Amino acid sequence: MVLIADSGATKTDWRLIKNAEHIEAYATAGISPYYQNTDQIKQMLESQLLSQNIDNQGVTNIYYYGTGCSVPDKIAVVHSAISQVFPQAQVEVTHDLLASARALCGHQAGIACILGTGANACFYDGEKIASEENSLGFILGDEGAGAYLGKQLIISYLHKNLPETIYQQFKTTYPQVNRAEVLDRVYKQPYPSRYLASFARFIADHIQEPYFQNLVFKSFIDFLDKYVMVLPDYQQYPAHFTGSVAYHFQAILQKALQTKKITIGNVLETPIQGLINYHLQ
Repeated sequence: MVLIADSGATKTDWRLIKNAEHIEAYATAGISPYYQNTDQIKQMLESQLLSQNIDNQGVTNIYYYGTGCSVPDKIAVVHSAISQVFPQAQVEVTHDLLASARALCGHQAGIACILGTGANACFYDGEKIASEENSLGFILGDEGAGAYLGKQLIISYLHKNLPETIYQQFKTTYPQVNRAEVLDRVYKQPYPSRYLASFARFIADHIQEPYFQNLVFKSFIDFLDKYVMVLPDYQQYPAHFTGSVAYHFQAILQKALQTKKITIGNVLETPIQGLINYHLQ
């Protein structure tokens, strides 16, 4: 049996492939080796994944694609945890950007982008990532992503720079949000990007507001400027996207791409089905 995982900062999609006609779906919390060590990941897998009655002794191959898994020491953290939980399996751990590339492009060349909790982009030559502009994370970068959008919203709310109607709607929806709570969640608690990205839902629920349409559009323009338009020959290839932000704000994303004269390709909420197709081949 083959197990495929696509993990972002917020959630992990798992698919257990017994054969082409028998594929089982599972979900757990997101995994980040920047905030979790091997023991913590192992405990989470045991409590959230094995509790769903996966036969961990019967899995022979695991292909794990995850946020933060672009450098050897972080890959090792995740690899060790998975190997302990699935002792019989051959485990491959790699970057979530490769997951998007394989899911979106298959074996064709193209630009693969992530706009979910975080942001990233690369040029994929049909087999491997040939060029990428590495993300700096939600504090220094991730323009266009859910954490970035949530951060802009929270900053404007705390500084009382939101239009009055939106300010009151936000205050009613999130009465617990204040300066002390935000600073604690962002600077002291784990998973700050996940916390900030949770506010992107409010933006989606009120996307008819010109203020939010402009916020999302400008964020996408910044993403294209910093992640896509720095890639070689970017105008010769379609730009494909995975991630909840790209998927739910697709109309605004297409407008931003048109502004930059970039051809839009596939837009998937998650790459998991494309990964299934890739590995079944």
